[in-house]
Amino acid sequence: MEIVDPTATFLAAKKAEAEARSVLEKRLAEIKAEKKAAHAKWSAEEDAYMTSAEYEKLRGLKEGSSRAERVRGGGPKYYKPTLRKILYKKSDVLAWIERRSFTSTAEEKAENASLMNASSATGSREAARKAEQDRMDAAAKAERERLAEEARIQREKIEAEEKQRRAVREAEEAAQRLEREKLEAEKRRLAAEREAAERAEFERQAKVKAEQEAVEKVERDRVEKARREAELAALRPDVEKVAAFVAQIRALETPMVQSKAIARLLESAWADLDSTAAGLEKAVAERQQARLAGRQPGIHDEATEHAARRGRGPLPARRSERFADTAGGPPSRREKRRRETERGHGPADTRRPRQR
Repeated sequence: MEIVDPTATFLAAKKAEAEARSVLEKRLAEIKAEKKAAHAKWSAEEDAYMTSAEYEKLRGLKEGSSRAERVRGGGPKYYKPTLRKILYKKSDVLAWIERRSFTSTAEEKAENASLMNASSATGSREAARKAEQDRMDAAAKAERERLAEEARIQREKIEAEEKQRRAVREAEEAAQRLEREKLEAEKRRLAAEREAAERAEFERQAKVKAEQEAVEKVERDRVEKARREAELAALRPDVEKVAAFVAQIRALETPMVQSKAIARLLESAWADLDSTAAGLEKAVAERQQARLAGRQPGIHDEATEHAARRGRGPLPARRSERFADTAGGPPSRREKRRRETERGHGPADTRRPRQR
């Protein structure tokens, strides 16, 4: 089967359509020219047009008989500008009447016979022309139908190819989508594995670090315990010495004197010695507790420092260094006055001592 190029067929149909349009335009131009000429002729009286009724009245025919004459033929030339309007030109009617003049009936019969033959020939030519026009119309219609069918087949073929290409493209997109999903799933799996490995490594490192810290803490505790034990061991002779000194202070007895001033001085001295002994005992006890608790000795709260400032307790380490010559803390004002009195640099303390 011969393959017809739809593009060439379409171009041929367009060309034929253009030619038919050109013929129609030429015919319209001719009709316009004829109308223009007819309008020019209407100005003359002999070129005036008359209706079928006027024509029948001019010839003396019955109303409507001109229709049969037009069907039969042989009458004057008539005009049909519209589907329902029939016109006759007056000059044509008069010329036809002039041609219908006879001198005998035989001449009339011969003229009628010739008119009938001419009418039949005209009818035959008209029928042949109409048949040819019908054949051409049928051929054009068949060609148009063939072209339309070919165009439809070509369109269906193109649509089928487009549908096939679309199906192939959708299949490729689906395959690409599946491949992307696989890649994404693989990436997620690798990320999960990497995260799990990092978490396991972090936990392992944290465990190792915790173990190391535990070992270091145990070692630090051991070292600190050994240090405290060493410090306590080093401090034990001092504690024993201080305890012996405090016992000696406690063992002292106040002599009995007759002078009241000396008795007051002795009582003041005994109070100071008692306060000193109590301060020494407290300082030693706090130092031992600080060593056992693992904190720096000599660091006390605000109440302890305040008490030390009033001479009722030991001073912190930062101030006890300034009074290293005293056992329990800085000297009280009474002690300062006593020392100044003994050195002769100040007035004697004449106030009565506090009664016990």
